[in-house]
Amino acid sequence: GVAIGLSILAGQKFDESIGNPIILIVTAATFIVEILGPPFVKIAVVKAGEAGLNITEEDILIQSKAEDIMDKNIPVIYENMHLAKILTIFGETDNLYYPVTDKDKKLLGIITIENLKDAFSVSDLSDFLLADDLMEPAIASVSPKTPMLDVLEIMKQHNLEYLPIVSKDNTIVGFLENRTIQRHISRKILEMKKRTDTLEQSAS
Repeated sequence: GVAIGLSILAGQKFDESIGNPIILIVTAATFIVEILGPPFVKIAVVKAGEAGLNITEEDILIQSKAEDIMDKNIPVIYENMHLAKILTIFGETDNLYYPVTDKDKKLLGIITIENLKDAFSVSDLSDFLLADDLMEPAIASVSPKTPMLDVLEIMKQHNLEYLPIVSKDNTIVGFLENRTIQRHISRKILEMKKRTDTLEQSAS
């Protein structure tokens, strides 16, 4: 705006053969800068490695899908597994929730710490209990490609701390706990902070 205004003033100081070209050239140049400036600035920021350094928790989730964060190696508890074996699995890993499947790894339900506590309340029967007796229904699940913002919304709707990740035929392919999601976010933010510190040190 300032450049165009000055060009008009300059044009008034000269005759039309000089003044009009001045206005035309400055106006065209200003228009080109306004159109091409923002995308080229964005490219320059990315090339400099400074893009995304002020990333927020929401930014991380927007860029992520369930498959990016899910635990792909969570132990599977089969429906006919005895309580003793289930306790061993819980003791060897730090997960609080486990998927229960059939022999083909099709999702059937979920076993939680609370389910195990309930099992010990009927101590006379605990030696005979199977995963099928202990599990609770899997009231929600998502596919690996589900955006993380949708994952969190589903967890919130059903008041869940976990979500099983399944394929189109309901085969378990991963598992998400809220703790896992929060650890992922914290790790990403720390990575960005370290990157920012490195750039600041390089600039100083």
